[in-house]
Amino acid sequence: MKNCKNVLLKVWLLLTVAIVLGGVILLSVLGFNNTVDYTKGYELTVGVNYKVDNQDIIDDVAEEYLAEKGISYEKYSKVYVNDGQKVIYRFDKIVDVDVNALDKLIVEKLDNNLAVVSVEFNEFTTNRENAVLFLVLALLISEVVVFFFTLILGKVKVALITMLASIVSVVSYLGMVALFRVPICSFIGVFTALSCLFGLGLSTILSFSIRQTQKLLTDEKQPLKDIVANVVRKNLFKFICIGSAVLLLSVLMLIFGGIYVKFVALHLILASVSSFATTLIGVPFAWCYKK
Repeated sequence: MKNCKNVLLKVWLLLTVAIVLGGVILLSVLGFNNTVDYTKGYELTVGVNYKVDNQDIIDDVAEEYLAEKGISYEKYSKVYVNDGQKVIYRFDKIVDVDVNALDKLIVEKLDNNLAVVSVEFNEFTTNRENAVLFLVLALLISEVVVFFFTLILGKVKVALITMLASIVSVVSYLGMVALFRVPICSFIGVFTALSCLFGLGLSTILSFSIRQTQKLLTDEKQPLKDIVANVVRKNLFKFICIGSAVLLLSVLMLIFGGIYVKFVALHLILASVSSFATTLIGVPFAWCYKK
């Protein structure tokens, strides 16, 4: 264990403990940040009674109207229903919308006497308990996957380290979500599972590499800490490429996505950071650990 102690490890351990404890405290006091759950939200529904050839005009007119009202696309999410016949714009607060004026604008631009335009603006509520349900289901599914993976793998040390990595990855992710007050919705469960599987997959790749290298070099009696360090260096470029791809995707989602997509991007970043940090720092430490 002494050979594996370094500044990076100490920082990782301190940050992990601080994030988890801070997250637990905030969860106990305030719970998750449910802002994106749109409790007391509002919906603007725009559509026609059947799909028309120039359907895009409806979207364009509605979004131009919202822009004129000072409502940028980052402030709402958009959902298509009925094969594009209707578009639902969702807001987390009341906005200044004149449904009659918007209806008239669409009718003028559409120039289709057979199409009946409908514009509605209504308040709605959602069920926050769904987020908790998805979270519990995701954790159960993830742990079942890890359990069967352990049975199939048959390599005790590799299995234990990968299981531990998946658990650390999940608690770190949830801790960051709570600590940084990142808004959640039902996708909290999806990214909980993703964090678990990220940690499981990445740590498995690294652990198998360490075990295989250790097996090949047994006769040379090379110190385990050196074997682990060499394997980490060899896999570092691979992990950097994977991490860069995930980060680039997240940045693009943050720049070009609507409000829901931006929150999804934030969760993707947190899930990835927790998994990669656990794999590159925690897994080598677990291999080097000796009583």
